[in-house]
Amino acid sequence: MKHLRLALFDLGDTLVHIPSSRMEWVARAIFCLRNPLIGSRIDSKEMLSNLQVAIQAEWKTRIGENINWVRTEGDEQNYWLEFYTQILKRLGFHTIPQRLLEYLAAMQANPESFVCFPEVHATLQALRAAGIELGIISNAFPSALKILMHHNLLHYFKYTLLSYEPPHGTDGIYAKPNPSIYQHAIDCSKVIAEEILFVDDRPLFVDGAELVGIRSILIDRTNQHPDWNKEKISDLREIVPIFKNLPPSREIVYADEAQCCILWPSCRLNPPQFALNTTVV
Repeated sequence: MKHLRLALFDLGDTLVHIPSSRMEWVARAIFCLRNPLIGSRIDSKEMLSNLQVAIQAEWKTRIGENINWVRTEGDEQNYWLEFYTQILKRLGFHTIPQRLLEYLAAMQANPESFVCFPEVHATLQALRAAGIELGIISNAFPSALKILMHHNLLHYFKYTLLSYEPPHGTDGIYAKPNPSIYQHAIDCSKVIAEEILFVDDRPLFVDGAELVGIRSILIDRTNQHPDWNKEKISDLREIVPIFKNLPPSREIVYADEAQCCILWPSCRLNPPQFALNTTVV
């Protein structure tokens, strides 16, 4: 069995998430606006549950959607405005409150809306110390880089493959679960599929990586997929022992700042000493 050399991660709901405390506040605001008399008497947990059900149902309708058109911050805002318009309709709004809609769209693009899961930094540090190369594969919009930098995550990753930055000449969908984005990670890293581990919170995206031969694991922190019959974890630290057979002397060699380059727009080479000083414009 080949040694694993590269660990690839999804971003949203794998490394970072919008905490339930913020989403509870959002849910209460939504339900109080919809019906001030009833909304003020509904339990916050029930409101949050209803919001989460609506969000999950909307995501299911978007499986396989083409998001290649989302390239700019303006595109991202338009995507989330339309997304939350559908959420509010699912929650019973006939007239959409514009200010609430704009708040929800802005929340999704604001790095301060997110927090890292508690074990993320420790896990990434342990993998780096073991000599494992790290990368991101995310169906992401322009705010993703800001989120990575705001939470001091970008410096861990040698590769960031983000769907809003497809490689030159891409024809067709460049987003999970399409095999092209996973194959691009193989091409960028020069690591064969059998030496790569991928972690994602969505079963469909795990299956997509397996199609190109990448070993893939579902992270399911709250047991939303009890019937999943493949590899599954509930905490990122559970992947660290998988790499224990790697020779400990192996080190990652990063380019210095002068050599830092973008192999393709969507295949960033991120030297730690350079990435922390990067700004997004």
